[in-house]
Amino acid sequence: MAVHSSRRVDAEQRFRELMEQFDAPYDTASELAKLRDSVNMYEARYGMPSERIHDAIDAGELIEDRDVGHWIFKYEILRSVEEK
Repeated sequence: MAVHSSRRVDAEQRFRELMEQFDAPYDTASELAKLRDSVNMYEARYGMPSERIHDAIDAGELIEDRDVGHWIFKYEILRSVEEK
């Protein structure tokens, strides 16, 4: 479980770093909606809720390739933002 928590911290830090690179004003509501849409797209594509990603990987039901890595990244950011 500690690995999952570490991944979330890494994802949050990377997200902050990326956002600091933009000079334009940040529209939080719009970006959050895009993030939710993207996560929903992955859930539909893989036929499972995001909450199951890590369990599915551990069980061999899902391979952690680049696409799944993007899903994990976006899901962890979304969770982090929504928990605040």
